Amino acid sequence: MSQVDFEELWQEFIRVEYKDGGYENIRQVQRFVRGLPDQKHDAFLDELVSVGLNKKDGWGIALAVLESEATPRHIQAICGGVNLLSDDKPKEESNFVWVLRVLASDPAGQCLVPVEDYLLKRKIDPYWASLPWALWPHHPDLFYRAWVRYFTSRPSKEWRHSVIPQAFLSRADALAQLQSRLSAASESAWQELRSVLWEQRNAPWLNDEQRRSLAEVLDS
Repeated sequence: MSQVDFEELWQEFIRVEYKDGGYENIRQVQRFVRGLPDQKHDAFLDELVSVGLNKKDGWGIALAVLESEATPRHIQAICGGVNLLSDDKPKEESNFVWVLRVLASDPAGQCLVPVEDYLLKRKIDPYWASLPWALWPHHPDLFYRAWVRYFTSRPSKEWRHSVIPQAFLSRADALAQLQSRLSAASESAWQELRSVLWEQRNAPWLNDEQRRSLAEVLDS
């Protein structure tokens, strides 16, 4: 696939801005990639890696597609490029966390060191919470360590009305395992999270099975 061919295709994919935050753009690219023969498939992903690492037009869509479509070779390419990215600029101008999501989404865990460093060692910033769920369910240990760090260091007033507890409402399987890890680190931190989730347990988007599963964890 030539650079010209890719540019024309890519501009067509990102030309329309859907009102769903880009998810339809992502789905369209995913369907296209999955229908390509092997050689063109890999060549197209090569171009997506370049778009994502270099913050070209549509870089957010490119990285979101790579979360599910990157091959081991492309994960290695991203791993080699992540250390060259600058993380000292305002996060809204940076692709750093979104590149880390691609690495975190790799079930083989070829390049988790920069993900772990960001989640466990660096200052927690507003974009931090977008990364841990990319680890679930294939890297549960790092997932739990990240959230234990978060809930034992951040006051609930910062997160109680955010999407952070909302994500756990529908994932009782993840919450059940976090409960034991978080309680061991800080019983008060678990009780604070439990209290917030209890308040939100009747969220309208939960189905009956999700409510039952959540109640089992919160009542245990």
